[in-house]
Amino acid sequence: STAAVMEDYTFYFVGETPRGLRLYKEVQTVDVAENELGPDKGLNALTMLITGQLPPFDGDHKTLWKSGSKVLGLTRDSGVAAVDLSLGRFDVGAEAEQRAIDQIIWTLIANDPTVTSVKLTVDGLAVETLAGKVDTTASFVPGFSYDVLASVGIDQLDRSDVTSPVVVTGMACTFEANVSWELLQNKTVINSGATTAAIACPDRSAWKIDLGKLATG
Repeated sequence: STAAVMEDYTFYFVGETPRGLRLYKEVQTVDVAENELGPDKGLNALTMLITGQLPPFDGDHKTLWKSGSKVLGLTRDSGVAAVDLSLGRFDVGAEAEQRAIDQIIWTLIANDPTVTSVKLTVDGLAVETLAGKVDTTASFVPGFSYDVLASVGIDQLDRSDVTSPVVVTGMACTFEANVSWELLQNKTVINSGATTAAIACPDRSAWKIDLGKLATG
């Protein structure tokens, strides 16, 4: 037998926050052969995102796609990526429609850094909107991270590389760089505290928490 070829893919999922819907970054390791992936990592990432092939690790995260939508094609020209979609049931409000588009933009650029903007079409045709609220006649560029991404993100979301003693890391954009945390077991808070990221918002920077030796769960 041949050894599995594993590759990291970055996806942006959606979560509820006090400031509304925001994107959360998850890195998932994918078996290239098992998922029948070709050489185009950007196209692969969008296909897995839109079809819901790989659900988020975190149960509080979700994708606003699935429901029968598909990626029909992806072409690139001087940094502009043209993404052609087939829409399934896509009846969402204005905020969710924008976040669904942001999912495409941020996921594609994370897996293909040559892309700088994204143009969306449906069934090969230019459209004014996907769900009736957000204008899709022009190309999209990534919005400011503090408007799109969650204030605090955690790196270790796949739970596969967490060992004791436990050190948790992530990125944050918060007021005065404050990052509050709670440690739970069986939904009961057993410890809490705060740390600071390297730089306060509007910059996004790294933070780290040393939780010491912890039992499973």
